[in-house]
Amino acid sequence: MSREEIRKGNFGGLDQVLNAMPGVDVKKSGTGSRISIMGSGGNGKILVLINGRPANSTQYGSVDLDAIPLDMIEQVMVFKPPVPVFLGPGGTSGAVNIVMANEPRGKSKKNSRISLQGGSYGKGELTASHLTDALGEPLQLTASLKHRDGRRTNSDRDSASLGFQWDLPLGAATRYDLSGRYYESEYGSSGPVHAPTPDARQEYRKGSLDFHAKGSCGETGESDLKVYADGVDLKDRSQTGLTSTLDERVLG
Repeated sequence: MSREEIRKGNFGGLDQVLNAMPGVDVKKSGTGSRISIMGSGGNGKILVLINGRPANSTQYGSVDLDAIPLDMIEQVMVFKPPVPVFLGPGGTSGAVNIVMANEPRGKSKKNSRISLQGGSYGKGELTASHLTDALGEPLQLTASLKHRDGRRTNSDRDSASLGFQWDLPLGAATRYDLSGRYYESEYGSSGPVHAPTPDARQEYRKGSLDFHAKGSCGETGESDLKVYADGVDLKDRSQTGLTSTLDERVLG
């Protein structure tokens, strides 16, 4: 699905984009989303890539789709099994590659977009994006705020995200770009219908930074370098008052 199709579809998030694609089913799970391709059941064997590098969370095998602003996406590609070997391991049940947008160099025009959506059960979403230039190169900025009350007691959810995509000034026959995303949420866990848990809450924060350099190497060779860092902070408070935490740092 292309960037233009995503905009025309007026989707509220990447999970809705994937659900609109044939053979793909997405369900919310824990701090992320479970993806099923061609009936795989969302068992954690779906490989999710952002610009070609793995983005799956180590917790529950899910991925944080809400942390990826739609305005920064150029294309979403779904690979049904068998998955091409060049995507790497971990995609026995399929793969999703999310390509971030690169604005045309030297042709960027300043523009802004704001979207406001509402729905039942106190659902409200505000998303905004702005395209400008920094040091003569395109810089895309995005932000979003979301809230919903939920259908049951203690099923409310608040979330916010920030993102940027910057095509760095050109080097000698090499293209550089830098992107970053930050996402946080705070929500309740209502528990089963027969035993609601009004005091169980969870706080989740994730930030990531990606650097990409691609260019020529010698007369006939090509070079492609990706460097990334992820940070996750999770705090879970149970009905009993017990608090559990998870802190994760990834460099690659």
